[in-house]
Amino acid sequence: MMSSETLVNSLLRDLSRLYNDTNDYDVIIQVGEEFDIEYFKAHSNILKIRSSYFDSALSSNWAKKEGNVFTFKKPNIKPNIFRIILKYIYTGTINIKSVIVENNLIELLIAADEINLDELVDYIQNHIITLDQEWFKRNEIKLYNTLSRYQGVFNILYEHFEDLISNNPDKFLNNFNLFSELEDDALLSLIQNDDKIIGGYNPLSWRGASKYLSTNDSFIFSFQSTLNLSSTVLSRVKNGKNAIYDSAYDKHGFGDGDLRIFDKVCDLKEYEKRIIKNDSFEIEDYEVFQIVKKNT
Repeated sequence: MMSSETLVNSLLRDLSRLYNDTNDYDVIIQVGEEFDIEYFKAHSNILKIRSSYFDSALSSNWAKKEGNVFTFKKPNIKPNIFRIILKYIYTGTINIKSVIVENNLIELLIAADEINLDELVDYIQNHIITLDQEWFKRNEIKLYNTLSRYQGVFNILYEHFEDLISNNPDKFLNNFNLFSELEDDALLSLIQNDDKIIGGYNPLSWRGASKYLSTNDSFIFSFQSTLNLSSTVLSRVKNGKNAIYDSAYDKHGFGDGDLRIFDKVCDLKEYEKRIIKNDSFEIEDYEVFQIVKKNT
């Protein structure tokens, strides 16, 4: 007598045959753009049952239909990513440790979310958490930027990295690549804390030269509450010649008064925008982090 597990496995094998044999397809999906385009044949009933995204996309109001075949375009997903997604839709399986998956986990996560494959989204997030430090070193910039752009979406990963940063902030704040390559929202999310904080990033060094230092990479910032980007301000330098004032005494700061920490002055001159409403402020405490770029 066949067990229920055997029957399920038989069903999965039959669905896998549909994935491999598309003779009776009724959907053609053009995936990718420019020089990286592929056409995938599929069955609308399978797509619509497995994905609420395709249930809407293959409606008469969205997809074109030529004869009995739907035609549909997905230019924002790469063909190698969509191939993994399509196989998962048909078979419910994914070789998460394969090289092509491991090298494209973030893109796969974004694509799975767009196509409303919630179980796959959670599965990929939980897998990423288990990966070794080498993977994170290769992908940390892309990962932080993605979590920032998709706030409220990838909550498993977001909460995991929020805990990591809270438990070891120096590890992240002393990372040169993070500060130089993160998008603005990701950077603000990384440096936020529970109290109102103002500060700045000097990519050069403080040497007491009593002169202005030139750079186009510095910025100043302020925020009031954790994970509330509406209350944060990030202001990049617009006049690089006067970006940093390297004082020999206690006049260190950014711009010509845009932020002078020990003078407790904050005005708008050399940077894009004000970071606080008032021209002055009080200091409860301050911290200085040195960011060292490691040779690779």
